[in-house]
Amino acid sequence: MGAPTKLTQETIDSICEALMIGATYKIACEFAGVSYQSHRNWFAAGEQLRIDLDKNEADRERIKELRRKGLSDEPIPPPMKLTAREERYLDYFDALKEANAAAAITHLNFLYQSAPQSPQISQWILTRRFDGFEEPSRRVEHSTQPGAPLEISDASGMSPEERAAAVIAIFQQALGDQGEGEDAADASPSP
Repeated sequence: MGAPTKLTQETIDSICEALMIGATYKIACEFAGVSYQSHRNWFAAGEQLRIDLDKNEADRERIKELRRKGLSDEPIPPPMKLTAREERYLDYFDALKEANAAAAITHLNFLYQSAPQSPQISQWILTRRFDGFEEPSRRVEHSTQPGAPLEISDASGMSPEERAAAVIAIFQQALGDQGEGEDAADASPSP
């Protein structure tokens, strides 16, 4: 018989507690006193068991329905039986999925409560929740002189023509600053 497993209910509870307040898996594992690799192994085993159990149940229901309609005489497969170790892996996987969902709801609720004071929060939630809903784009103009700090100005209120003129002016200034003797008018691109 092998060494006793560290995958106990206490370990599961500790990891879930940490996840529910926003800890990463690595931090949650450290908090519970188990290795991150053990967590990955347990989680993967539980996830595969969940897939297999769901498939087994779906197959059983499909065959029952076909038999009820008289379309099949295929025997109904028996339900999957799990060992005690497999049940622990499945419990671990299910508990972590539930803890992650609870954490997300807790933190989203906090954001939701804060949204009336900050419309950006609602925008953030919408962009992550609904496919096709995008944040409005924001154009920013960048310019600098050699050795000077970068100055950023918002160009979102400019027309396309104004933005194009500003970009041309930046290029003209940059070319003029290089001291190559070109006249700024000669450096501008032709329309």
